Amino acid sequence: MPPGSDLSQPLRFRAADGALSSAVSITPQSSDSKGYARFKKYVLWLTAMVGFWATLALNIPDITRYAQSQRVQLRGQFLGLPLTMVLYSFIGIAVTCAAILIFPDILIKEDAPWDPVSLIAKLDNPLVIVFAQLTLILATLSTNIAANVIAPANSFTNALPRLISFRAGGVIAGLIGIAICPWWLIGQISGFLLNYSAVLAPLVAIMLADYYALHKTELNLLALYQSEGEYAYGNSGFNARAFVAFGLGVAATYSYLLWPALEILHLASWFTGFAVAYLSYLLLMRRPAVS
Repeated sequence: MPPGSDLSQPLRFRAADGALSSAVSITPQSSDSKGYARFKKYVLWLTAMVGFWATLALNIPDITRYAQSQRVQLRGQFLGLPLTMVLYSFIGIAVTCAAILIFPDILIKEDAPWDPVSLIAKLDNPLVIVFAQLTLILATLSTNIAANVIAPANSFTNALPRLISFRAGGVIAGLIGIAICPWWLIGQISGFLLNYSAVLAPLVAIMLADYYALHKTELNLLALYQSEGEYAYGNSGFNARAFVAFGLGVAATYSYLLWPALEILHLASWFTGFAVAYLSYLLLMRRPAVS
């Protein structure tokens, strides 16, 4: 950092006329939330961001199972996720700052300069608008196909392999996605992600506890296909103790409904559900690892 630098100074961008214009200030802003209230707000949005990525954390094997080795998939994920997310975050910040600079009448909350659709609506050049819309459509399709279609398509196919192909499973997933009208959740996204995390976190916890803690990353592949093998669980095919651990994890996040003082457990629903389900499953499944 150069001598005399001050983090309280605004970031500046050069306008078309050559003058330096302040686009955004990084001076800490005052907030009505203080102390514990601010901490709860931080926990809420931290949980929401973790829950946002929870789907890929749970279903990434649908993609990584095609990797040639563990090393290959680790390298692919390390290069493909953290680095690109840093780049996209920078682009989002830069575009938002540029929008405030170019469109001085834009309002942060009402017009939402970080919303690509709202930003495109302010452009005048038809060619630029068409190109931006096509780019937005392509980005939406590519993201949803990779993150939101492959996993449910595989699930539908595995549930009824003789009746549902992978392509049909993808169509069913798309139709369900339209039917639930997810755009209605935009104004309630934080609450949705909290409840979403409360259900998904125990599932991830049970999978990790079983594979890493109990079986030490080794599974009896033959027994997976045996009706009376070690994974038959009394010939039912369902691990009742896993369902109990899942129920305990979910119940812990909603305990605030009976005891409001425990609201923090719901605000941290991902971490609460994960910890309770993980420990509960290990206690319920106390047995030696598979050799």
